[in-house]
Amino acid sequence: MSNNASRLLFVVSSLSMGGPQKSLIALLQRLDPNQFSVSLIVLDPSRAELRSFVPAHVSIIETPSIWSSATLPKSSWCRAVGSLLHSLPTSLRWKLAITLLHSGIKRLPGQQIRQRAWKVIGPHLPKIEQEFDIAVGILGLSTYAVVDLIRADHKFHWVRSDSSMLNRDQSLEDEYFSSLSGAIAVSPQVARIYEEMYPRMEHRVRVYKNDVLPPSQESVAKDGESDQLAALSLLTIARLDPLKGIDIAIGACHRLLEMGWNVNWTVLGDGPERSRLEELIRKRGLEEVFTLPGVVFDVQEELFASDIYVHPSRVEGRSNAVEEARGAGKAIVAVRYSTVTDQVEDGIDGLVCDIDSESLAITIAKLAHDPVLRSELGQEAARRYMQEREDPNRMIHSLLEGRFDTV
Repeated sequence: MSNNASRLLFVVSSLSMGGPQKSLIALLQRLDPNQFSVSLIVLDPSRAELRSFVPAHVSIIETPSIWSSATLPKSSWCRAVGSLLHSLPTSLRWKLAITLLHSGIKRLPGQQIRQRAWKVIGPHLPKIEQEFDIAVGILGLSTYAVVDLIRADHKFHWVRSDSSMLNRDQSLEDEYFSSLSGAIAVSPQVARIYEEMYPRMEHRVRVYKNDVLPPSQESVAKDGESDQLAALSLLTIARLDPLKGIDIAIGACHRLLEMGWNVNWTVLGDGPERSRLEELIRKRGLEEVFTLPGVVFDVQEELFASDIYVHPSRVEGRSNAVEEARGAGKAIVAVRYSTVTDQVEDGIDGLVCDIDSESLAITIAKLAHDPVLRSELGQEAARRYMQEREDPNRMIHSLLEGRFDTV
């Protein structure tokens, strides 16, 4: 590492097995340790399945336990509140207790309660001693921690999804964002929505599209034409969450069977919707054809073995899973969520349909019937993916220089 290396810090809510976290790992792998001294803080160290994948040149700073409690993790909410009330000075204990009480009376969603609680106690938490040239907050309350607790010349928020769908307290967000040097957004559409919601951030957003882990093997095209007698292999990679539209996929799978297709549909991921989705699968009699095997870190083998990648998500920023499918040269079917055109152009590098099971099934069947079209769409997806890929070292230098140009 050079003595002139710029000091970077990334603060992330967790290192769980999610798309944004995998994208961060891929970004860290591409940063040049001769140009940057890179550090990482994980606000909730208990959710750190991906820690072993953090590159050796990245220094992981131990997270003060009171920081973790201050984020009020859903899995340990009561314990975190108890820890804070025990540790904080008396005046802050009362302020926090009153904030939580008022938020409960108003029946605010959990994320807004966390925002309000942090606003009360965050600025009073112990700060990190190190100083940095750039600090970036990724997910949850990480950007609040960057603003209140990190010493850095330039501070940024990483916008990873459609901000209008996050159900956060917009005025509180605006207060924190206004003190930043700028933001990084995963797509032009995500950047546009963010700037419309927070006008003070206009012209201070840098677009940098998701990094994905490099393919571990070559894609092997399947021989022969698909027909209704051959098993059609479909793949979806998503958290089992209502916004990801897996219920739509289950309905589409049932409809494909009614149309005479022999389907194997795999969904890689896990989450709070598993029980409900498993019940839907049972009700439809799809146990043998629609499977939920859980989380897989390296999805390349599953991608290359699939005929079509299907993305039924109701809401996205810039999907890591779609990026992985594009990089693998797979034909993609996606539904028409607000930012889909940032990754899939209908009829050019994939197919886009309405957000319902019938439309999804019909579109999959259209692509299944036409192996030539599948090949052409997959090749164009891979070509565009490589064309759009940007050097993260260049991106960081542009932020250091105060430039918000995009590729």
